Amino acid sequence: VNPADYVIEPNKPFCITIESNDTNFEDTLFLFVDSEVLDTAFFPAASFTPVTGTGIVSSQFSWTPDCSSLRTEPYEIEISSFSTGCTDSTFTSQDTFSILVELPPDEPTEMVLPLSTDLSYVMNGDEHCFFVQLNDVDCYDTLRIYADTTGYSFSQAGIRSTFTPSPAALFNVSGEYCWRPQCPDITFDLTQPHQLDFYVDSRKCDVVNTYKYPFLVNIIPETDGQIQLPNIFTPNEDALNVDFTTFKDTDFCIRQFDMKLYNRWGNVVYSATDKDFKWDGIHQDTEQEVAPGVYYYIINYDVFDKQYTYTGDVTLVR
Repeated sequence: VNPADYVIEPNKPFCITIESNDTNFEDTLFLFVDSEVLDTAFFPAASFTPVTGTGIVSSQFSWTPDCSSLRTEPYEIEISSFSTGCTDSTFTSQDTFSILVELPPDEPTEMVLPLSTDLSYVMNGDEHCFFVQLNDVDCYDTLRIYADTTGYSFSQAGIRSTFTPSPAALFNVSGEYCWRPQCPDITFDLTQPHQLDFYVDSRKCDVVNTYKYPFLVNIIPETDGQIQLPNIFTPNEDALNVDFTTFKDTDFCIRQFDMKLYNRWGNVVYSATDKDFKWDGIHQDTEQEVAPGVYYYIINYDVFDKQYTYTGDVTLVR
């Protein structure tokens, strides 16, 4: 470690007043400094105005170094002061001080949103989004945020997702992460949370520190393979309960759906392979209205490779 009188940071102004005193307050004083940082070829150059006076003289040394001024060795600034008296005798005094330009230790960014890194969402076909914001504790680093899902992740599970980050900026960065689960594309263990990692690059000059913020996202089935069906419907012109169909509470992730609807003699009057079927009381083969009465159904389906069979009956009233 190179000792220095002053340790300063890039892009922050540094000012110091340099003063010279004459003990008898009668001689004329000359005060000036010399350093490589005062050379106009050095960028950015420091400034100091030489002064002349009697008794006490002072001037301000100022410098705002930038990232190019970073180095491991301190800069030396040499102070010279000389006085002239009535006898034309001169007295010269010299001193030095040193300045080291270096970066301060980087402070990790602080996550402001969301309030928790353990998130849970119900898989119901809707798009899910959450907002991420991180603040810079140092307040002068350039931040960049990005997301990664390469672990046991959304991409491996067939879930399409997007991350929209804010541009790189000082003070804070943010972004919105969105995804929409599509059950036909998904094969994964729901007991295993998805790992979703956000990263922030914090840049000072040419030094970049990267910080990782892991999230766990739990995807919860809307129901446990549940099917909701009415027990009566009226296929007439009153526009109320005119179709036999599943309710909205039916599980979003039902697959391999197969339903057969029977009359009281055991004949199939309607069949469907779509959980969002609609039966209007018309025989699927004869295309004629079936008689009012009780009809019986058997439904086979699976939810995430678990097999289900659901049976029941529905009354048709005309």
